[in-house]
This record gives sequence, C-alpha cells and structure tokens, in this order.
Amino acid sequence: MSVKPTYEELEKKVIKLESEAFERKRAEETLREHASMLENLLHSAAEGICLCHNISDYPNVEFTHWNPRMTEITGYTLDEINRLGWYQTMYPDPDIQNQAIERMARMRIGDDIRAEEWVITTKNGEERVLSISTSVVAEGNGVVHVLGLMQDITERKEAEEALRKSEERFKFLAENMGDIVWTLNMNFEATYVSPSIEKVLGFTPEERKRQKLEEMATPESMARITAMYLEELQRDAVKDVDAGRSVAIEVEYYHRNGSIVWIENIVKAIRDETGAIVGMYGVSRDITQRKDAEKALSDSEEKFKLLAEHSADIIYKINLESEQYTYASPSLEKLFGYSVEEVLSLKAKDTVTAESYAKQQEKLINALADNRKIPEIMEIETVHKDGHIIPVEVHVNFIPDELGNPIEILGVARDISERKRAEEALRESEKRYRQVVNTMVDGLVIIGKDGKFQFVNPAFSDVYQYSREETIGMDALEVIHPDYHHVFAQFMKELEEKGNFSGETIDVRKDGTTSHTDVKGGKIHFKGKECFLAVIRDNTARKKAELALADSEKQLSDIIEFLPDPTWVIDIDGRVIA
Repeated sequence: MSVKPTYEELEKKVIKLESEAFERKRAEETLREHASMLENLLHSAAEGICLCHNISDYPNVEFTHWNPRMTEITGYTLDEINRLGWYQTMYPDPDIQNQAIERMARMRIGDDIRAEEWVITTKNGEERVLSISTSVVAEGNGVVHVLGLMQDITERKEAEEALRKSEERFKFLAENMGDIVWTLNMNFEATYVSPSIEKVLGFTPEERKRQKLEEMATPESMARITAMYLEELQRDAVKDVDAGRSVAIEVEYYHRNGSIVWIENIVKAIRDETGAIVGMYGVSRDITQRKDAEKALSDSEEKFKLLAEHSADIIYKINLESEQYTYASPSLEKLFGYSVEEVLSLKAKDTVTAESYAKQQEKLINALADNRKIPEIMEIETVHKDGHIIPVEVHVNFIPDELGNPIEILGVARDISERKRAEEALRESEKRYRQVVNTMVDGLVIIGKDGKFQFVNPAFSDVYQYSREETIGMDALEVIHPDYHHVFAQFMKELEEKGNFSGETIDVRKDGTTSHTDVKGGKIHFKGKECFLAVIRDNTARKKAELALADSEKQLSDIIEFLPDPTWVIDIDGRVIA
C-alpha cells in the first residue's frame, strides 16, 4: 500500500516543476534569441556564408543555408544552386571542376581549408575570384556537414595585379633611366635605390642602402635637407595645402672616389591611407657640370667683361621677361651705330627686322619648352641706327637663376656681311660654271671610283645619245669600245700615280656607231666622295682628215717613186723639201 504524500511534499514538487518549466522556457527563449541573432548575422554578413548538408553524396551536394551575400556573389539563389549543382555552375571548366571535387573529398575526411583562392563563374558569365574557407561539422550518425565562408576578392586581386604591373613599369623605368630613383623611410634610410647611382656616384644600390644620410651628403647639404624636411612637415600640418606637392633641392653628395657631385633632387612624400607621411621618394639628377659652369661664370665675371670689351664680336644679355638689353659690349657701337647706353634703353625687337624678331622668338619659346635646350645657331638681320640691314650670326644660351630657371639670354653676334657677299659670289660663280658646263661643245663627265657616271653635261648626252637619267649610274665601260677597255684601265692607273690622265679612245654611241675621242681628266671631290672629272672631245673628223692626208701623201710618194726622170719639190724660197 503506497504512502500518500504529505502536503509539504506536494508543495515542493509543484515548486520544482514550476522552476523547471521556467528554466526550460527561459532556455527556449534564449535559444530563439540566439537563432534570431544567427539569422540576422547570416543575412547581414559581408561575406558569403553557406551550409552544405551531408556531403557524402558529393559532387551532388545540397545546401541548407545560403545567405543573401552568396546570391550577390554568385547570382544564384538557394533553390537554383541546389537544382543546378555547385560544381556544375561555379566551375564550367572540367579540369577546375575536378580540382574542386578533390577539395570536397579532403573536406569529407575532416580537412578544414582556410582562405584558398578559387575562380568561379557567376550566373551572368563573369569570372570572380573568391577566398574560400571551410569547416567540417560531423554528427553522431555519420552525417557530415560543411560550413563555408566565401569572400569576393576580385577587386583586391585586380588591384594587386595593377600594383604589380605598376611596380614592374616603375622598376623598368627606374633601372633604365640615367637619373637616380630612390625611396627613404622616416629615418632617412634608403629602402630603394636604382642601379644608375653607380654610374653617378660610384656606389652600388646595396652599398647606398647601408649608408646613413650624413655619410652621403656634405654638412652644408645636410643642413639644407633638414631645414627643408622640417619646413615641409610644418606646411603639411596646415590645412588646404597640396598633399601631392613636390620639392626641388640641390645637394652635394660624396662620390665613392671622394669627389663632390652636385645632385638636383625632386622629392615627394609617400603617404599611407590616412594621408600621413611615412617616407619620401625622389628623382636625382647630376647637375655638377651646370653648377661648375655657374661657379665658373661667377668667378670669371671680370674676365668675361675684359673679353667682351675687347672682342670683335658683340656680346650681349637680354632679360627674357622684359626683352630689355641688360648688357652690351662696346663692339656693338661699331656694328649697330648705337652707344652702349642707347642700346640698354632698347628692347630686342628694336634692333632687328620684324621677320628676324618673329623667327628668334619662335626658336627661343620652343627651346624653353623643350627641356631648356640651347637653340641652334641663328642667322638674323639686324637694323643699323641709320636704317640699313646687317646680317649677323647669333649664338644664344640661357642664363638661369639659382633654381635653374632661365631668366636671361646670353648671346654672341658676329657680322657675316663679308661671308654673305662671299657666298653670293660663290653662287654667282657656280651659276657661271653651270652655264659654261651646260654650253660646252665637249662632253664633261664625273665618274666615281666604282667606274659609274655621277654627272654628265648636255654635250655628252647629245653625242652619246643617252639621256642624263639613263647615264647616271651607268658603268663608263659601256660607252667605251671593248678594244679600248685596257686604255680606260691605264687612265685609272695614271690617275692614281699622277693625279691626272690623257689619251685617246674609241667610244660607242647608243645607236652602235663609234667615234674617236680625246680624253683628259683629273681627281675631284663630288658630293663628298673622291671622283674624277673627264673632258671628252670628239676627234672623229680630225682622225678622218689625218687618215685622208696620210693616204694622199702615200699616193704622192708612190707617184714620185715611179717617175722616170729626177723629180723634186722646192718651197717658195727655193729650198728642196722632197
């Protein structure tokens, strides 16, 4: 017979049941809250999150969870991916698909995979790069689940590739240019130095990286560098200051051999993503020659004046901005008719013709825009005080300020009136020569050392019946009878031994007829090459006359020999001549 519980015992059981019910309710509520939080996390996560249920039947896997980000990344919904298949849609390439299936096999045996990069093909056919991490979850009944975390890193990979290509271009440029390219950290330690430093300063890039800045630059230059650095830091703290600005500074560096090399540095700050300066990079150019020239110019100012004041050429300076003369040597007075004081009150355009001024301005502007190159020598027309024109040859250079910017023109002008008159006389002489050559009765030719015609006058073309175009480049032997080719060879021998030649040949015209010719010639230079000039005279008629005379004299001699009586010939003075 069972014992009936007491009231107190029943009361305790009720309290216990109520407590257990409360705890159970609270646990269920907590579970619901956790589930809600998990659901919210899955929906709001920046990465794609998915859960693959029971992967034993791979590759025909089934997803039970597929957050919105997965749909954004792949373009497929949960229903679509389960219907079409993950491997079949994401990896259309069979080889890639097989590699992915092998990956699933690794996961099936419990292998967690972290941050592997895979290229998938989205619903719209676009290729995207994903960083995929997986965790394996195994239940007691042998069912294996896989939790997948997928991050779209396409843009990052593209940025990395763009950065790689940019760095390759930078490296190629840096390693193949004459200027030195370098980077420094905030401790003034070199983190990169281009190979060109060895040519400029004698140190290898590796040696330079091990050097401290104070070992590289002179104390005076270190002071300038420090001042510039502090000034830039102060400027950088000011709002609305260009963060991408660059600074130019000239520094004296030590060469490996102990000498001093002047370097112009263009420096720019390296900034992190917050805009803070984390280093510097720059381009350095050897300006030693320029600095030496500037120092030499400064040191020799008196010598310059002495030279200028005693030079026959005019030496002058013109301010680039105002175009005003700032210096003129005394020789200008003789050439222009102006006193030095008068010229210093004039501008450049006041002393040259309008055409010459425009020509000169164009060349100077182009020179300033073209890396400050010195313009070529110019010929211009100047105007004398009395108004007559004087041709001059002008050599021009730029005078820079302390920053290297051109501020003045230094020019040397030379009167070339006599040269111009000589050139004109030469042109007239050449004109007369051409007239003589073109009107000659005799043929005149120029033949190269290769035996080919380089020039023929009209008389040659008329006699030999070849046009000028046909003759130029033709072998001279083509117009000489084969029986006389040895004579041409003899001409060449005489030319080498004596510098001239003369003789007779039989030549062949275009129509096949022949002519007897007298040839004389000598060495000349034509179009920068050693050639020989020959004058050819047709003596066919003379030869015929000589032959006719010889025949006539022979006939006369034969008649006299056969006369029966003594016979003689006397001249008008009564002397016996035959």
